[in-house]
Amino acid sequence: MSQPLISQANTWERYKQDIFTLIYETLFILQQKPNLPEIEDSPIHPSLNRELFRCFRQACNRLRFSYHMPTREGKSPPYYGDDTPAEREEKRPDFYWQFIDSLADEASCERRFILECKRLGHPSSSAWNLNSNYVNHGILRFLSPPHEYGKGDDTGGMIGYIQSMGLNDVLGEVNQTAQNNSDPIPLLQLIKNWEETGIAEFAHDLERPFPISPFRLHHFWVDLRGEKDD
Repeated sequence: MSQPLISQANTWERYKQDIFTLIYETLFILQQKPNLPEIEDSPIHPSLNRELFRCFRQACNRLRFSYHMPTREGKSPPYYGDDTPAEREEKRPDFYWQFIDSLADEASCERRFILECKRLGHPSSSAWNLNSNYVNHGILRFLSPPHEYGKGDDTGGMIGYIQSMGLNDVLGEVNQTAQNNSDPIPLLQLIKNWEETGIAEFAHDLERPFPISPFRLHHFWVDLRGEKDD
């Protein structure tokens, strides 16, 4: 039996909880996939983000979620308070969900949940540190121009694909990079019990120079390592 129409049964708060349920189910499915690609995204090669999208579809079917498939690499929607086009509208977050909240007024009824994905672990090259990249090309996109991910929203998320390195070491390097930022970023705080070989959820509240602030950013880290690093 499919879900009732959103306008009849769902509020934004309920829809967000459904997104969290969907993310967990999707990551559990992803973990079971053999021979996953290593690269995050590519227009011509198999990639983690493409496989993740396929897992979202499978998870929606399992959960009987009729209205929950995310948009993949769609341009950031215009913010209702911007009268002229902004640079952020040309940016493409990895995934996002969009929702019209019939309980809100017309000016603020549009809701979104932005999801950005990054690899985590040992540096992939001398010039590309995955854990620093998670902050500098991930978290900061929710904090500053030109991306301004989640502008007008109060919540968003990131997925971390853990490919190598001890989990506590990854967290230490991510938090150290966050603290070393010119404007220090709050440390990631564990929300649910840390599960080796499983999925961990963290969150922190970000102060931003644009609406809405503070902004809660959730982090869902999925362990995709083969032989586990200590």
